[in-house]
Amino acid sequence: MCRRTLYALAFLICSVYADPRIIWLYNYDSGSTQNIVPVENGAKLHVASNDNVTLLQNIKIDAGLGAVSLDQVRSIADFKVSSNQLIITSTLDPPTSATLTGFIYVTTAAQANDNTFSVTTVDDLKTLSITSGKSTSVVLNTQFTTTHIRPFNAPDKTTYVTNVQQFGSTSLNFHYGYPNDTVITTNQFFENPQYIDNYDDNGEVANKTRVFFAHVEPIQVNLPYWYITADGPFNIYLDNIYSEINLLLGSLFN
Repeated sequence: MCRRTLYALAFLICSVYADPRIIWLYNYDSGSTQNIVPVENGAKLHVASNDNVTLLQNIKIDAGLGAVSLDQVRSIADFKVSSNQLIITSTLDPPTSATLTGFIYVTTAAQANDNTFSVTTVDDLKTLSITSGKSTSVVLNTQFTTTHIRPFNAPDKTTYVTNVQQFGSTSLNFHYGYPNDTVITTNQFFENPQYIDNYDDNGEVANKTRVFFAHVEPIQVNLPYWYITADGPFNIYLDNIYSEINLLLGSLFN
C-alpha cells in the first residue's frame, strides 16, 4: 500500500473519530455482539432518556474508567470519556430492549473543551441562558409522555419553546441535527432576525432588509435532537410538553 493511501486512510479514521455520535439504546440487549463504539478521547457523554430507571440499571457503559450503569451516567452533567471507544453491555432481553426510547449523545473532544458549546437534555422545564458572545447549544429531547389521553398526532419526542428573548442585536437560529467541530448545517428551520431580498428592475438582488421580530410565538420542535446558534445573549424556555394549539387553530379555520 502506498504512502498516499495510508495518509488518506489515517485522515478518514481521524475524521470518523472526530464526529459526534448518536447511540440508540434499543440497539443493545443481552445478545448484542457489536458493543464497541469508536469515539474521541476527551469527549463528553450525555444520556437523553426518561426510560424506566430499572431498565437503565441493566445497561452499562465503559468509557475508559470501568463500567457504569446508564442511570448513574444520566445524573452526571459532564461525563468525560477517557478512552477512544465506548463498550456498551446490556442484560435486557431483546423484547424489553426494543421498548427503550432514549439515546446517548457523544460530543467531540474539542466541543467538550469549548466554553461556547453546551448540551441541554429536555426532560422537564429547562431555562437556556447565554450571557454573551457566539454560542452553539445542542438540545436533546426525551420521549413525550402524558398522564392524560395521548393526542393522536403527538410526536415521539418534542420540545415546546417559549419565552424567546434576544438581547441587543443577537441573531438566533435553530438547526436540524447536531453540529460537528467545523460545519454548521444550513438547513435551519427558524431564524430571527430574517433578511428579506430586495430586487432591482433587472430582477437581481439589490440589497436586503433586516426584519427583527421582538415577540416570538411558542414553537413546537418535534425532533429527537436539534441545535441553536447565536452571536449574542439570549434566553429561552424548553419543556417536554406538547401543545395542540396548531391543531386547534387549524380546526377553527377549516
